[in-house]
Amino acid sequence: MQREGLFALQNSLTALSSLHTLDIRNNGLNVQVIEDLVKQLRCGHVQRYISIEETWITAEAAVNLVSCCLNLNPNIHTIRVNHTTVHITLEKCTNHTPTSGDSADMAGSLSTVTISLVDCAVQGHHLVSLQTVFQRCPLLQDLDLSHNSIGRVGAEFLCSVLPSLVSLRKLCLESKETSEDVVLLLAEGLLQAKSIESLNFSGHVISDRGAVVLTRTLQNLPNIRTINLSLCSGWTAAGALDLVKGLGQCLSLEGISLDSAQLDQKSTVSLAQGLHAMTSLKRLKLEGMRMSDKGVEELIKHLPTWTGLRKISLSDNYIGDQAGERLVQALANCTELEVLHLSRNKLSLACAAKMGRVLPTLTHLRVLDLSENPIGREGSVSISNALIFMKYLTKIHLTSIGTSELTGLAASLAYCVCAEDVSFAWNGCGDDVAVKLSEVLPQCQKLRRLDLESNSISTTGAEALARSLQSCPSLEVIRLWRNSISTCDAQRLRQREKRLNFFST
Repeated sequence: MQREGLFALQNSLTALSSLHTLDIRNNGLNVQVIEDLVKQLRCGHVQRYISIEETWITAEAAVNLVSCCLNLNPNIHTIRVNHTTVHITLEKCTNHTPTSGDSADMAGSLSTVTISLVDCAVQGHHLVSLQTVFQRCPLLQDLDLSHNSIGRVGAEFLCSVLPSLVSLRKLCLESKETSEDVVLLLAEGLLQAKSIESLNFSGHVISDRGAVVLTRTLQNLPNIRTINLSLCSGWTAAGALDLVKGLGQCLSLEGISLDSAQLDQKSTVSLAQGLHAMTSLKRLKLEGMRMSDKGVEELIKHLPTWTGLRKISLSDNYIGDQAGERLVQALANCTELEVLHLSRNKLSLACAAKMGRVLPTLTHLRVLDLSENPIGREGSVSISNALIFMKYLTKIHLTSIGTSELTGLAASLAYCVCAEDVSFAWNGCGDDVAVKLSEVLPQCQKLRRLDLESNSISTTGAEALARSLQSCPSLEVIRLWRNSISTCDAQRLRQREKRLNFFST
């Protein structure tokens, strides 16, 4: 965009009192132009969304831009930088004029609720320019600095500003930090953040001392509800044991995520045992833990007491049929369950048969993922029979379940009227399944995505699917990559129906 165009844009925006969304990408806007835009849109009678992408919005420049925008416009509700794009939400102007009764602090305060700098090469020393901004953000609830390298300097800075963030509820620092100092320092500093409800330290290296200090801190945060330590490592076996024992004392926790965290068998069993007192547990993510049979059996003992459990993810845990059957039976007590992830285990016919009886009783279930289990043909029949009674499912993933005979599953989708995302990928199914799906799809009026990658569908099946799309306005894509369809036929069908995707993405 040329200079003349920038001036014209700025002038016209002043007159657009009803402007709701502004999206500008790679037009060569410099920091001054963006600041002027934010300043001009200072006051309006509607909520406004601004999105600007420029390659220079990264590292220190990104932090400085956030700081300047917040200083120029007190009506910014949310400001997020993701990679090289800044997203700003402006609240409606309240026309509040400070009075003599207002304190000096409130008169200069900002209405900002969310500040996010994610994956934009921010380092710890860059954050200093936010010092005064944070002091003026008494309403800030959500702070996300994930996928950066803030290091010890950044952790010390956060500890220094935490006392002024009196409303902070969520702190997210997903990372691949190699320093053990970050979590250790923050664990100590968080004792000054009594309002905190959610912590995400996914991917961090945590020392044994860090694990002890962190769990001790969690036990002293009265409002803490969720903790995410997925992909964390660095502790010894003794440190891991201290960690899980400490988590077991945090009785206020409603959500725990430990996906692929570095825990040995003894720690995993101890974790399962320690969860028994957490009667408020609503979300439990233990994917990739390689839990032993003993660990799974310990977990099963407590499931009947978690009547408010809404989400459980136990994918990639080597769960076999025997433990799987008991697990599914125990889940029958979790009548509020909404999300069930059991992919990449060893569940087969016996467990599938149990699911066929139990799943229909989980009337709140929205997400079901049984992918990469050797369920087989007879097992798929049991799941098909269950789906008939599960009309509220929105996501059904049955990728690579050990059978190509999926016509029954395809037919059962007619009853899943809320389905939005369905996967039958990597099953080797053929045209009979594609034809059955073409008959059923018009009844799935909310379906947006159907994944049929890596099957044996030919041009005949693809043509049937293409015809059915005429009655499926909500369907955005049918993935048909790696099927028995020639390049020529794929190009022809693609020209006829753009929603058929024959590529890897």
